[in-house]
Amino acid sequence: MDPILAIANHYLSTFASAFPPPRISHPHDTQREQTKMPAPINPLDILAVQNVLARYCEALDTKDFSLFDKVFVPDVAADYPFNNDMKSVDAVRDAITNR
Repeated sequence: MDPILAIANHYLSTFASAFPPPRISHPHDTQREQTKMPAPINPLDILAVQNVLARYCEALDTKDFSLFDKVFVPDVAADYPFNNDMKSVDAVRDAITNR
């Protein structure tokens, strides 16, 4: 398996177990039905997360910080150990470039 995908899979599985989807119940459901497993995760969502993580790693490895525009939303709020008050993609890009 590609090392980047292995890392992405690890973080995705960690994220999925740390933040399970909310359980939605209906008043007419029985107790047994309310404890069913949540719906499976869409494989396209998994692929999208893997792609974003891979793109972030690629941006750092190649120092092509213009890729951050494809990683973060424009109004990202980022907290890195070297700068904990970044409020845009440009601020993230500048902080990492000047590190």
